[in-house]
Amino acid sequence: MAERKSIIKIGRNAKTGEFTSVKQAQQKPSTHVVETIQRPTQVKPANMGTAKKK
Repeated sequence: MAERKSIIKIGRNAKTGEFTSVKQAQQKPSTHVVETIQRPTQVKPANMGTAKKK
């Protein structure tokens, strides 16, 4: 199967490691970072589940 990547952005305090909102991390770039995480997801075939049962 083909793989697709979903992209997630997470804000994090660089000093303590606590997760914060992305908005807060963008407002305080000296103490926060915005991390981009790519998670692989599987793509289902288009015809799966549409076959008629006999």
